[in-house]
Amino acid sequence: MDSTSNLEKGDRAELQRQQRASDAHGRSGDVDSVVPITSTRYAINKLKLPVKTAWRPWSINDEVGGYVEEYEGLTLVTVRDAGHLVPSYQPARALTMISSFLQGVLPPPKQYL
Repeated sequence: MDSTSNLEKGDRAELQRQQRASDAHGRSGDVDSVVPITSTRYAINKLKLPVKTAWRPWSINDEVGGYVEEYEGLTLVTVRDAGHLVPSYQPARALTMISSFLQGVLPPPKQYL
């Protein structure tokens, strides 16, 4: 029997959520000509941060909304078909990205059938 109570597990989950919410959050449109995603990923790789969650697609309305990778202290989220001013290019995807950040969670994963 697990000696960790449900309350302790809940507290741990809340602590992890709060930690995510306090981390830095980078975002990039994948067609951004001002700050290309390749430059952003290059700069992040130079920091040599440990990866917590590997590069994966996230979704909105059963479509790939972009990609996300979580590092220790930093989360990078890309938004598909968005330029430098992400909300003006992809408002629904931007809302999903920002809502996830404010909730302290990663954007929802792509569901494959």
